[in-house]
Amino acid sequence: MEPFFTAAIEHIRVMEGRITKQKAAIERLRMLRQDASDAERRLMLLRVALDEMRIQLAQLTPTEEQLAAPAWALPLVTATTDDSAAA
Repeated sequence: MEPFFTAAIEHIRVMEGRITKQKAAIERLRMLRQDASDAERRLMLLRVALDEMRIQLAQLTPTEEQLAAPAWALPLVTATTDDSAAA
């Protein structure tokens, strides 16, 4: 696996750990009958950030077609060329 993907997956695991800790903090606040609204807002932000990270990582992951191609080392996003510039 590429070092980039290894680092990205590790960061996702860190974020999942933060979410787990935040859930526990919310439960503690509720058990103590304290306001948990800030903690709940932070949990929501952590979840949104994690979802966005997963979306971005998925866009960088090659498709099955790209993996099956003989030379999938081609760019994952096709570059558009402007033929009028060459004229």
